[in-house]
Amino acid sequence: MTCHHEPYIEPWCAPYGANRGYGMVEEKRLQLDKAMTSKCGSNHLSLMRTLAKLTSILFAFVFLGMQFVPTTTTPKPSATTGVHMAEVINPQVGAILDRSCQDCHSSRTTWPWYSHVAPVSWIVSKHVSAGREILDFSDWANEHHSADERMLICDAVSDGRMPLPEYTLIHRNAKLSKRDVELICNWAAAGH
Repeated sequence: MTCHHEPYIEPWCAPYGANRGYGMVEEKRLQLDKAMTSKCGSNHLSLMRTLAKLTSILFAFVFLGMQFVPTTTTPKPSATTGVHMAEVINPQVGAILDRSCQDCHSSRTTWPWYSHVAPVSWIVSKHVSAGREILDFSDWANEHHSADERMLICDAVSDGRMPLPEYTLIHRNAKLSKRDVELICNWAAAGH
């Protein structure tokens, strides 16, 4: 018989001149180590699964709890709600502004389903409130607007700040073409 000095030692081998009983003791020790490793490994795996489940449950409760937190600022509708920019200014430019700007810059906001789910609802509400505070097309017909105000609109669309990139990512039809930007800037420069 040949002896192999591998992790699993045959009972008849006496490694490095040790007594014959050593091989059997070593074999039992290796079997015990193997059993403990597999048992600890399954305990470790079980612990990881339990931890993953508890973490998922915690995130679900936090997400559900967030739904009960109201938006910080609820955008207030304007006094005039039914006015389209296409009815107030150049119809071609007005149609572009209605399509690309009215959700944040008028009281004619279309609130999609995700605008009612926190934390997205908080972000959308904040953007709409800020947009209306800066420029509200709902009141456009009732107020006098300077050439500077119109040129600010031209500047915002010319350099790509408006509509917001995150808005056009979801609302593809709100993207402005070069022709749209040109029409808006021509309208702004004309002053009427």
